[in-house]
Amino acid sequence: LQPAFTKNGKKYRPIIYRADFKVTWKNGKVHIYDVKGHDKRGWRTTKDFDLKKKMFEYHYRDFTITFI
Repeated sequence: LQPAFTKNGKKYRPIIYRADFKVTWKNGKVHIYDVKGHDKRGWRTTKDFDLKKKMFEYHYRDFTITFI
């Protein structure tokens, strides 16, 4: 989602997102599936994941992402 870089001598690691499954349909559409845990309150995500999801949605606007 973001490459590694160096600024003022400090190295910053890349920001990477790896989905659990990627399906490419015959029509060329791409669908991403990510398995997330849940409890009786509903689906649970971390703030770190929420930021990565936002970056993913920006960079891959033609992809559909579904959480299972």
